[in-house]
Amino acid sequence: MKTKTITLYEYSELSPESKKRAHEHYINEDFDGYALQVYLDNAIEPLLEKYKIVPVSTADKKYASKYAKIYYSLAHRQGDGAMFEGTFTWKKWTVNIKQSGHYYHSNSKVIELSNDNGDEPTEADENAFEIIYQAICKELEREGYAQIEDLQSEAYFIEECNANEWTFREDGTLENL
Repeated sequence: MKTKTITLYEYSELSPESKKRAHEHYINEDFDGYALQVYLDNAIEPLLEKYKIVPVSTADKKYASKYAKIYYSLAHRQGDGAMFEGTFTWKKWTVNIKQSGHYYHSNSKVIELSNDNGDEPTEADENAFEIIYQAICKELEREGYAQIEDLQSEAYFIEECNANEWTFREDGTLENL
């Protein structure tokens, strides 16, 4: 049997180069989008309220958010963005939004307006809702990028290291996650 002793360090004890390596590894390998998803799930509520869009409650609550299912791709690439789907009421309309295609941005959806009277939505109503939808998606995208910047900042990483009592090898390799 062999015994190997490894010296572990707290983040504050690492050399500047090892700190940089640890932070870069966190951003590129260990960053978990869960915190971003939770943030966006909560960020949509005031946006829907602002435009008087009310989520329709369903028995199928497979969504993390009680307001809408949010999709996003926020990597600063072409085709990136944020969008949401769900069933809502707005003015006299029931609005059903479904994600469509391979991308997650404000144009990758199908929106249907209907009501119990069988009325056809006017072009003005369709256009007005589209403008609102685009505004909400652009705000989710803006807030999402800002949140990513915060979650990947060195200050946040240091807080995570301390709160979770992460330890590192001398070269900045995370020992326990």
